[in-house]
Amino acid sequence: MLKKYLFEKLVIVGDLSEGSPIGSLQVKLVKKLKKLHQEERLVVLFGNHDPKGNGVCEKIGIEAIGEYRCQINGKNFCAKHGDEFNDLGDSLSGHVIDWLICKFMVLIKLIELKGINLGRIFIQLCAQLNALEVTRKAKEFAIQNECDTMICGHVHVPCHRIFRVRKGKKRIDYFNCGCFMDDVCTYLLTDECGRTRLHSVTK
Repeated sequence: MLKKYLFEKLVIVGDLSEGSPIGSLQVKLVKKLKKLHQEERLVVLFGNHDPKGNGVCEKIGIEAIGEYRCQINGKNFCAKHGDEFNDLGDSLSGHVIDWLICKFMVLIKLIELKGINLGRIFIQLCAQLNALEVTRKAKEFAIQNECDTMICGHVHVPCHRIFRVRKGKKRIDYFNCGCFMDDVCTYLLTDECGRTRLHSVTK
């Protein structure tokens, strides 16, 4: 995907790594990201899965930040991981608890009934409920901070929602970029006019 586009800035909205040490399969990607960082073309936001003080960011030599703001063609953009908009995520914070939940999710995906993966359905339902909460709170944040485009990750549910505020005079585009962990990997592209669109690649 990185080879496909000639881009000015790559913004990773958190959860770039989970735990350490870095696996051998990640080394090639780390080298690519390190080069982008040296060219000042990389921004990494801190996610709830990112380990403090180690992981991919340490290998790249970059310090992850809480949010990224920029202006493109007069539009105010803001990108955040999104975990701060998720009360459930806050109550389950901490890497030990997080690790246990991840292991539980792997086990629950093994539950099948007559060829139907009940575990996967349960996880998708939970993700959709979390996504609703993150979307609502991200919209409130965007209104308070005069954002025209709000971008989050965290819940792995790719979407684009348009909100009209101030009696329809102001438009806020909300995006969730999804993730690169599912069968269909999703990401966002913003052009020089400030138009943002969801794209996908299949593993």
